[in-house]
Amino acid sequence: MALTHAAREQAILAHVRPFSCYDVSRLQRTCDAKVTKMRVLVSLAFVACSNDGPTIRSDATDTTNEPPGPTDGPPDGTDTDTLPPPGGGTGDAWINEFMASNTLTLQDEGGAFPDWVEIHNPGAEALDLTGWTFTDDAALIAKWAFAAGTEIPAGGYLVLFCDADVDQGPLHTSFQLNAGGEDLLLLDPAGNVVDQILAYAEQASDVSLSRMPDGGSDWLPDPTPTPGASNL
Repeated sequence: MALTHAAREQAILAHVRPFSCYDVSRLQRTCDAKVTKMRVLVSLAFVACSNDGPTIRSDATDTTNEPPGPTDGPPDGTDTDTLPPPGGGTGDAWINEFMASNTLTLQDEGGAFPDWVEIHNPGAEALDLTGWTFTDDAALIAKWAFAAGTEIPAGGYLVLFCDADVDQGPLHTSFQLNAGGEDLLLLDPAGNVVDQILAYAEQASDVSLSRMPDGGSDWLPDPTPTPGASNL
């Protein structure tokens, strides 16, 4: 026999238990927990900070238990994180290639394997470096000075040995390169920055960083360095 509308309502209500104070309290706790979780997720999106102040992350994913990415750990010579940004300066000469961890690539006059830097003169005339300076410290621009009469031929290259041993000759600087990363600056006699490399990252042994092409803004790791010659 079919139930009337009123009978169906009575049957439904018979199976519905009225909300108690306990039910209301449990529902409130559930809502509070969801709101708290949402606040945490929103906060995670803003917790990334830099030296310049807070920045906004593009996501709030927890990567605590994720395996290391391909750029974690020491560089292998091909990691793009090791590449310094393009330098800025007058363009009269370029820091064209350098190696901050030389163990068997290039020997100096004494048979040692010091760090080295290649300077390139892109001009059509010889470049006199008298009074020019080279440094790894922007706060100490006169850390090492080129000897009077030092020249780079037109379109040529000059290799500096960075071994903190100036007694070996005029092309040996008063400091070594830091394989862990630092700045390099080339300055003219007036103190103008001719070229610079800012905050290069940790370097692999016997892999140079080279401008490609010579004097270009792109830096590439080179497992077959060319000190004193064009970066092909």
